[in-house]
Amino acid sequence: MFCDHYSLVSPSLTSFQLNTCTSYYENASRQPWYTSLVTLVPMLIGAFIMFRNIKRTLYDMLSVPIFLTVVGIFLLRIKKSVESLAVETRASNSTKEGYLKEIAYNHAIMAVLLIVLVILQVLAERQVKVPKKKNS
Repeated sequence: MFCDHYSLVSPSLTSFQLNTCTSYYENASRQPWYTSLVTLVPMLIGAFIMFRNIKRTLYDMLSVPIFLTVVGIFLLRIKKSVESLAVETRASNSTKEGYLKEIAYNHAIMAVLLIVLVILQVLAERQVKVPKKKNS
């Protein structure tokens, strides 16, 4: 996301970048509840597939806490930061920039955890051996 790139790469945001990112998250926090389904539905589908295909291998068992950690980071840290950014309209620019950096770092942590989760699921799929058909 462009705001994460601004926050992680540059040492300090320009006023244009700060205003753009702040207004983006303010608008995002004011959206109706059903727009959350855009992120919720894929997460639920992924969880359903992961839990349905669980084979009780070590990789599957490690995947569950990682998935729950990703959901927890989103719900407890990112959502809180976005709401704080939207509510504190009179906050200083450094405070707003701090919220934006916090959101960007949490997005980066989530991205790494999701990559690890995908790798664990691939390894779990490889570990489960599919019986071979005999040719008659």
